[in-house]
Amino acid sequence: MLKFIIGFQRRSGMSLAECHSHLREVHGPLVASVPEFTRHVRGYVQNYAVAEAREFIRSDFVADGAAELWFDSAETFISAYSEPLYLERIRPDEANFTNPLRYVATFAREVTVWAVQPSAPYKLIRFLAPVEGRTDIESQGAWRAAHTAALTDSAELRSLAVRYVQNWSIPSSENPFPLAEPFAGVDEFWFDTLQHAAAFCDAEQALRSAPEGMHGRASVSLLVREGVMPGYDRRTG
Repeated sequence: MLKFIIGFQRRSGMSLAECHSHLREVHGPLVASVPEFTRHVRGYVQNYAVAEAREFIRSDFVADGAAELWFDSAETFISAYSEPLYLERIRPDEANFTNPLRYVATFAREVTVWAVQPSAPYKLIRFLAPVEGRTDIESQGAWRAAHTAALTDSAELRSLAVRYVQNWSIPSSENPFPLAEPFAGVDEFWFDTLQHAAAFCDAEQALRSAPEGMHGRASVSLLVREGVMPGYDRRTG
């Protein structure tokens, strides 16, 4: 199964609250009302950025929200976004709350590293750029091996994050979304409190800066509250 992850900035002149309200109360129900599109989608999660977290989240790109959609294959993704009613009804609404020129996206396969509980109130989404001087495969290898081992060996970090999922970007040759960024992957961590998220980010920064790890190339990060859209279960690796 493939997972499409897209982070976006809100439409110019719109407040963060207005953006989230439109995403949750207008766009979500609109998507659900088009079965020609939803029949292709295995899971759909909306993510609403937490403004208070910007005090401790380091990011080159300030995202206001994100969406995650699961598909059986690249072919079903293409079929979904080629549906005439998607193009007629859903796609025009995207410009009502997002800036179509300011987003990041990738396709990935997700793997659960640990899960003390299935979810929590806060989630950290972190797009990982390839490590400078390394190929995409080498970057993913360091992330999957050394960095993951350092995280799982840390009792402090594991006590703060109740769930950890890695999303490994698929090769560009298999990517059905040609504008997707060349990220090595996306980290996702879940936390019970905002304080736990802040403590985790501080403690984990040293690991990301180590030569044997991902060394801090988390170019896009956002802390969110998530909403699983009605009719869908959360999809896990």
